[in-house]
Amino acid sequence: MGTKLIDHAEDFASKNGLSYMILNCGFQRTKAHEFYKSKGVARLSYFFTKAVRRR
Repeated sequence: MGTKLIDHAEDFASKNGLSYMILNCGFQRTKAHEFYKSKGVARLSYFFTKAVRRR
């Protein structure tokens, strides 16, 4: 299932003139990280978030 999804997203991006795909994956999902690497996805950065309290 994951391979089909990555392939479809890449095909869609290519057909629509996009240069990059970006995905977000939690630190704890180490098996997913290996899968993405096997599909040619490179880790370029960390993504940070912070909840802000409403006043």
